Amino acid sequence: MLIFVLISLLIGAALGFLVAFLIFRNNKPAQPQTFVAQQQGFGQPPQGPHPPR
Repeated sequence: MLIFVLISLLIGAALGFLVAFLIFRNNKPAQPQTFVAQQQGFGQPPQGPHPPR
């Protein structure tokens, strides 16, 4: 039962993140250049908070 709950939470989080990313990418709100630079490195794994290079 616990495994099923964990799997359902993982699937829900993944779907929610995917939908939010698609909506955000379609809207393209006006953001500073630093945020655009972070979006360009979207495919990279998260490395924790670090200053942009």
